[in-house]
Amino acid sequence: MPKWDMDYVIGLTLRYGVIISIALILIGIALFHVKGEALGCSEALVMSQHLQ
Repeated sequence: MPKWDMDYVIGLTLRYGVIISIALILIGIALFHVKGEALGCSEALVMSQHLQ
C-alpha cells in the first residue's frame, strides 16, 4: 500500500502529466501526417529550412 504523503502525490501527478503530454504530442504528430497540414501550413512549409 503506497504512502499518501505530499511527495508521493506530487511525483504521481508529474508522472501522469508527462505521460499525458507525450500522448498528446504523438496524437498531434499522427494527425499532422494524416492531414498533411497544421494550422494552415503545409507539410512542405513546416519541413522546409527557409522561412517565408
